[in-house]
Amino acid sequence: MMKMKNISVFLLALCSTTVFAQETLNFCPDSATGWNKDDCIASCSQLRVDGTGYVADSSGEGGSLGNNSVGFCFGNATSLQYNIHKIAIGTSSGIMCNIFTGYLTLDLGRSTPGSTIRQSALNYSDCPAGTYDRVFVTTDRITKYTAETVFPDGSGKQAKTTSTFATDSLAGNVTDLSWMENMSGGTYASSGANSSKGYSRPGTSWNTAFKKVGSIPNTTGVTDVAAENDFDEWRTMYLNSLRRNGGNFDTSSVPNTDGDFYCETGDSGEDKNVCVKLDSNPSQVTWRFKNTPDDIIVGGLPLSLDKGKKIPRVQFSYHSAKRGIAAQEYGARFYFKRNGSNAVFLGTNVSENGLYITINQQ
Repeated sequence: MMKMKNISVFLLALCSTTVFAQETLNFCPDSATGWNKDDCIASCSQLRVDGTGYVADSSGEGGSLGNNSVGFCFGNATSLQYNIHKIAIGTSSGIMCNIFTGYLTLDLGRSTPGSTIRQSALNYSDCPAGTYDRVFVTTDRITKYTAETVFPDGSGKQAKTTSTFATDSLAGNVTDLSWMENMSGGTYASSGANSSKGYSRPGTSWNTAFKKVGSIPNTTGVTDVAAENDFDEWRTMYLNSLRRNGGNFDTSSVPNTDGDFYCETGDSGEDKNVCVKLDSNPSQVTWRFKNTPDDIIVGGLPLSLDKGKKIPRVQFSYHSAKRGIAAQEYGARFYFKRNGSNAVFLGTNVSENGLYITINQQ
């Protein structure tokens, strides 16, 4: 899922958008690694489902999974492609002003940290002077990615994205959650309509879904070349917007909305700062970012635009998935089940990508 992506964009009046790959990522130290980590990045190659061979974080999930339990770790996205169509700034009163309209294709899986990825012209000429308190980014609804890692059991078997459910259809109802199945006992649905669905989750207590590796979980490893997969940001963000209801995120859950935007929520609470809506073009989504309490997503709002003075500079900063260090895998989450000392490969999804927006009044 997107929190959002992995680049840096400098917005300069009538100049250019410069896209950089961010250098710093917070990988878990040996003493704090483990499963289902949110505070640092735990690479699959450094973990074992049974927790053997290393000292791990003693809190939370720790270094091992319970038998037949499901957990995620991070693998390497060798390709991670985003397409940006529009960037705008806006106000709480409803003013929205486009500063970029075009087509930016970014592949963060192939971008070296610290490098310049793309440049594109910007234009503030249609923006009235005033105070702006939000940023809008319109992207493709589908993120395309290719990813791989090793089974976290010491076997050396390869886990990769596969072609079985690689392509997504944009048709169908998103809000009834019929596009995904719910696992039971650490296994996929064995028959019927559910077995043909490309998305799954470990159970209704999870508000994230993953792309299935195949029609059944994989125990033998993937020997084919990793296949490019679609990942539907709109479906997964809708699931992530649901409020927990009796311990579950299901069709009885009420989404966290703000007008026609759906906003992130979860156990730590909810806000209206990171939100998305389906665009008038159903193959695109528009993300809206407002100032956050701890400047987690946006720093420097509100921004003042005065055409008689210098134009503010806005920087979008994202992570690069191309780290070049074997122990530093990033770009995709890989989901595994523990079966004794063996790992069972279930599927993948796109990592949260560390968007940070900085606005500087010059």
